[in-house]
Amino acid sequence: MSLKDKFSDRGPWFTTNSGVHFYLFDPKQDEVRIQDIATHLSVLTRFGGALGVPYTVGHHSLIMSYIAQYRRWDPIEAFICLMHDATEAYVGDVVRPFKQALPEVKEAEKNVADIIGEKYGIILHPLEPDIDMLDKRICKHEAGYFELSTDGWSDPAFRDLTPFTENEQLIFVKYAEMEPNSVRKRFLKQFHNLYTEVHGL
Repeated sequence: MSLKDKFSDRGPWFTTNSGVHFYLFDPKQDEVRIQDIATHLSVLTRFGGALGVPYTVGHHSLIMSYIAQYRRWDPIEAFICLMHDATEAYVGDVVRPFKQALPEVKEAEKNVADIIGEKYGIILHPLEPDIDMLDKRICKHEAGYFELSTDGWSDPAFRDLTPFTENEQLIFVKYAEMEPNSVRKRFLKQFHNLYTEVHGL
């Protein structure tokens, strides 16, 4: 019996910051709200809290989007960078070993990614190679900046990454220690700016 089958109707749900009942295995577009995504990600810590500081998925996503803009990537790529971890607003920042051990977590994550992507006109799963590589590069830089050991990291991509340029490092430093409420506000502003630019509104 799957996790979804253990619950009636649409399966398990939780209440978001805005009061929406969000069904993990049966998500609907009208239950996805950018205010919830921004609020949840702005307080959801990276690396399962192992950094020991309130550095969040919101920080990570904002910085990734700003670096994409610095590199003069297309607006839709900067938009995907901002939203690439939006699923974690609903399923959490699940540490990789746990996610790999539980296929149902990956299923829920994909379902949510598909619904968010459909609502905002982007593809979040799978990520384009350049975006995926930038995600890994920021991950490695985060570990170094906050002095988290990377000994034993198994993905070979992490070993072959080139470091950020000086200007990219400055972008990281500028935003890495913002307060959560500032992260939320900047996330929403970046979202509305990029959504408008991408969709020509």
